[in-house]
Amino acid sequence: MTALCFLPPLVAYALAALLSLLAQRRGHEPQLRTAFIFFWGGLMAHTIYLPAAIFWPGAPYFSNHGITVNFFTWACAVLYAWLARAPRWHHLAVVYFPLIAILAVQSLIDTAPLGLPMRGNWLLPLHLVTATLALAIFLIGFASSLIWLLGERQLKSRRPTPWWLRVPALPNLERTILRVLSFGFLVLTVALLTGLLLPHLGVVAQKPWHRAFSLAAWAVYAFVLNARRFSGWRGRKWIVLSLAGFVAIVLSMLEVHGV
Repeated sequence: MTALCFLPPLVAYALAALLSLLAQRRGHEPQLRTAFIFFWGGLMAHTIYLPAAIFWPGAPYFSNHGITVNFFTWACAVLYAWLARAPRWHHLAVVYFPLIAILAVQSLIDTAPLGLPMRGNWLLPLHLVTATLALAIFLIGFASSLIWLLGERQLKSRRPTPWWLRVPALPNLERTILRVLSFGFLVLTVALLTGLLLPHLGVVAQKPWHRAFSLAAWAVYAFVLNARRFSGWRGRKWIVLSLAGFVAIVLSMLEVHGV
């Protein structure tokens, strides 16, 4: 499948990003609504394109990095669409729409082959899908945590810009981050278990320190969630800890995949 087939969702994402930036700068609600129209159109087109790209006849599932990044982009878009059910999350489109557009462009640039034996087994595709989905969930949580920190700084200045008064309140944003990270932790657990099974089934070779990095990243996020639930950590301390968890996940995946 050629890159031209991905052009409609790519253009729609780019227009949504541009309009969201203009709406945030000028405070025009009609521009923001138009941005969401393009976003939803791009997401629908992307949802049609992605299965065709993955299961294209004659090509192995997730044959190159571009397909994996494309799935990662789609997952981020779906997650933000789910969060945007709440009206106040619409104003955060200025953060997420450009991010999704950049990832969509990256999926066309990075076409290096994965070199993994996808055909003839089900565990490796499951591991790749869950690991990619977990990273997408944690990226959304990471971006939301950064927004929380910036919002706290604005409120402490006692002169917040009007945009900060339209986005989710910090307590609501923090609760949403907790739900996002909890879901991501469940998906990460599945990815970790399938990854640990791969060498035992002879699917791929895995070096000992790869397992150590994966387990360490899982343990960091387990600590992040438990610190909130059982130790009563709230606010800035917990948000900063969640950012450290995302860094651990990224470092783990870079090490495991040899990037």
